[in-house]
Amino acid sequence: MFSAQINRYLQTLRLPELKIEVTPLMNKDSLEMTAEDREMISGCSAGACGGGPPVVITHGTDTMVETGKLLKGKISRLRHPIVLTGAMGAAGV
Repeated sequence: MFSAQINRYLQTLRLPELKIEVTPLMNKDSLEMTAEDREMISGCSAGACGGGPPVVITHGTDTMVETGKLLKGKISRLRHPIVLTGAMGAAGV
């Protein structure tokens, strides 16, 4: 469901030449995220930033700072930005 919602939003963009790849990792309340969840986000983000395009992570706002700090500590050389943005709605909605 979550990927379908993201894809619907992306289809409204008027950027026909832009290629966007969506990688769903999890769909859970950020208060329920574990250290392993954050490590998974870090690993996927680091792999994408090794010369790839910018990364946008939708994340619950309650613990977004914790994930951002982990990313900052784990990924030292960025060629493109990693953007953390508040999620579109609560996981239960």
